[in-house]
Amino acid sequence: MTTPEGSALNTRHQPAVGAALMALIRLFASTVATRTRLLVLGLLGALGVLIAVLIRLNNDVSLVDGVDFVNDLGLSILLPLTALVLGAATFGDLRDDGTLVYLWLRPAPRWIPVVAAFLTTVGVVVPLVGVPLMAMAAITTSSNSDALIGTALSTAVGAAAYSALFVALGLRVRRHLVWGIGYILIWEGFVAGAGTNAARLAVRSHTRSLLAWATDVDLGLADSSLVAALLIPLGATVLALTYATRRFTRSDID
Repeated sequence: MTTPEGSALNTRHQPAVGAALMALIRLFASTVATRTRLLVLGLLGALGVLIAVLIRLNNDVSLVDGVDFVNDLGLSILLPLTALVLGAATFGDLRDDGTLVYLWLRPAPRWIPVVAAFLTTVGVVVPLVGVPLMAMAAITTSSNSDALIGTALSTAVGAAAYSALFVALGLRVRRHLVWGIGYILIWEGFVAGAGTNAARLAVRSHTRSLLAWATDVDLGLADSSLVAALLIPLGATVLALTYATRRFTRSDID
């Protein structure tokens, strides 16, 4: 039988959840959000803003044109690509340099590193992508309030879903960038357009649906209702994090 003194002693040997979570977030932030990655991804966002300015200066841009631009460049390319580069690297970088085993041996519940990787990715992706996307929407739609709301909402939902999916991908496969780009280009770019059922399994269709709902602009693959466009990405986020936790718990770490 465990005595109260023994229970207290065992508890002291286990790191507090909050402290362990914050320590791992700092670890992931230092390894994932490198200067090179932030510079390259930041330049991509700045390029999108520059293109938006050029479009605005040289054309009579309508609301439909502006929403199409935010969707085509921002939600379909910049958002998933940024989440892939950062999310897959959380565990992928540690596994590549052989230090993941030390994370696996930490005396903490297995879900904590997964949640820390997810929160770190979202915490970097949202400002890194959200700021240029909001600027692109403001420039090309003359700061239309519906376009700004739709851009913010779809960016937040997409960032959560993509981050969870790519964190799990980085833990599952070694060539995570190749697999991730294949998912973005092949599944979301082509397969999802083949039918409604396939589109429901693509994050892109739900971010588009949120943007279309807010702006009342017809976008391709934007077939989800507001409730589905919110709940399906949320469900995908939970499932991806659950899978990543099970994978991290049961896999052999080399």
